[in-house]
Amino acid sequence: QRINVALSRARNKMILFHSIPKSLLQNPDDLRKMILDWFYNHKTDQKKHGLQRIREEVERGRASEFEYSVGEIIIKKGYKVIPQYEVAGYRIDLVVQGENSKLAIECDGDKYHNAIEKWQDDIDREQILERSGWKFWRVAGSSFYRHKERALESLWHKLDDLGIKPSIE
Repeated sequence: QRINVALSRARNKMILFHSIPKSLLQNPDDLRKMILDWFYNHKTDQKKHGLQRIREEVERGRASEFEYSVGEIIIKKGYKVIPQYEVAGYRIDLVVQGENSKLAIECDGDKYHNAIEKWQDDIDREQILERSGWKFWRVAGSSFYRHKERALESLWHKLDDLGIKPSIE
């Protein structure tokens, strides 16, 4: 109970001091070991959690495997990704969150965007959101699956231009 109180009261920053070497805690169910493991490996946990969030959206039918593949690469590079971000009654496939800015990413998959009216709806929605300050970057499924690195090359430049840096290493 004391540990719960101590860990749940931090608002901006938490510093952990410990006198027991991590290597002496062998029991994986020991709460002290779990806390130390989290402090030493929290970036890995953040990546895993980001991928789980996208996977949950895929399983709900709100995101595609294509979005998962794109999101996975971005997360593995250390960026914070929010799937199916809701804004003004719309959903954005993926949002890369930086410290002071964010970038909307639209994954134009072949299944959804084969119908011209779906593509036009997406463009209209993007223009509405751009008027309220959103920045967008789009990737086509056909180009992504042909050559992933080349398809995402301009994304890394765009993120850099917006000052969005990897936060999870």
